Amino acid sequence: MPTSRANTLLRQWHQRFRNDPLATRVVTDLRDRANEIWQHAFALLQLESPEYRNSVDDEFAMESKAHCNELLTTIIAIVAGRAEKSGRTPSILFAYTAHGARGIKCR
Repeated sequence: MPTSRANTLLRQWHQRFRNDPLATRVVTDLRDRANEIWQHAFALLQLESPEYRNSVDDEFAMESKAHCNELLTTIIAIVAGRAEKSGRTPSILFAYTAHGARGIKCR
């Protein structure tokens, strides 16, 4: 995704959150629940994804947790308006949204 398009999306998302203080509080409060979020996401991925089901060891779990934390940090940075200012386009979020969630069933 071109940087200018990514930055436009980041600004739009941030503005949406600025217009909704309750949503902003809910999402920013998720940072205190990062471990719980990862545990539930990891359990769901183990149920739905053969890669997770067949490749679970300590190293894989640590890598999974790191990715989950990076996604959460990126989402919170967008809400706070820090993602674009950091100079780092949250490519992991765009890549996950475009490719990583494919095949995962939402309940």
